[in-house]
Amino acid sequence: MSHGAAGMDPSDVYRYHTRYIPTISIMRHSEILVRTGKHDPNFARRAHDTKIIDDDKPREATQLLLLDLNISKRNFKNHRCVVMSSPYRSCLETATIVAQELGLTAIQVYHDFGEAVMHSRDAGWDFAYEQLNVSTSEMHNIVSEKSQEGVLRFNSEPVTISAVIGTELTVADLNENEINYAFRVANALDQAVASLEMDGDHVIVIAHGSTIKTAATHFVKDLAVIKEETPCGYLTFATPSDHSAWVAGRSKIALKPVRAKDLTKKILNQLDLPFGEG
Repeated sequence: MSHGAAGMDPSDVYRYHTRYIPTISIMRHSEILVRTGKHDPNFARRAHDTKIIDDDKPREATQLLLLDLNISKRNFKNHRCVVMSSPYRSCLETATIVAQELGLTAIQVYHDFGEAVMHSRDAGWDFAYEQLNVSTSEMHNIVSEKSQEGVLRFNSEPVTISAVIGTELTVADLNENEINYAFRVANALDQAVASLEMDGDHVIVIAHGSTIKTAATHFVKDLAVIKEETPCGYLTFATPSDHSAWVAGRSKIALKPVRAKDLTKKILNQLDLPFGEG
C-alpha cells in the first residue's frame, strides 16, 4: 500500500486507523540519578543535568508505544520514525536507547525541547561557571557511550546524532518565565508536526515532564494534565489532517512498567498476529 498525503479523506475510515495516521509522541526521559546528600560527588558539577539509572524502562516504553501505534515487524516498512531529543544528558541517553529499540541509527537534538530554565536553576545549575547545556561534541560523546552499551548488551546498531537544531539557551536566558518556555516548546512542537509529511510518519520527542504538560495544553486546550513525572511516560497526538488533532495511546501518562515476561508475551503475540486472530 502506498503512502498518501498527511491530510486524508475523512470518509476513508480504514486509513484513519492508528497504523497509518501521522503521530507525534512526547516521552519523558528515564529515571535519573538522585542526590543522596549535600556533598554527593556525583553532583559536584552539572547537578541539573544528570545521567539516567534505568536503561530498561525506555525499552519497555518503546515496545508499548509500538503497540499503541500498531507497528510490527510485518508493517514497519509502512512507517517512518524520527527520534528527537532535548539536549540534556538524561534525554540524550534515553533517546539513544529508544532509537536502538526502533532499529534506527540516528537521532536529532533539538535545543528548544530543553528543560525550562527555572527548573534547571532549581535543580542546581551553577550558571556562573557552567553552560546550561553541554557542547555539541560532548553530546556526541554521550550518545556514543550509551550507544556502545546497547551494541554490547543487545547487538544493537550504533546510534549517532544526525543534526543539532534550534536555538541554544545560555545564561542570557536565565530569567526565562513560564510564558517564554511555553512559547519556545510550542514553536518546536509545531515544527515537529510540520515534518509529518506522509501517512505513517511518527516523531518521537524525548524530553521532560514540563514538555509533556506544555504539549498537552498546546494541542488539546482542555486536556486535564496528568502525572508528568513518570519516567518514560508518554503522550501521543494523532494528526490526520490540518484541521483535527486528538490524543491517542496512553494519554494519562500513567505508564506502569509491566513484568518483563508478561511484556514479552504481549509483544510476541502482537508481532505474530498484528491484525488479531482469524
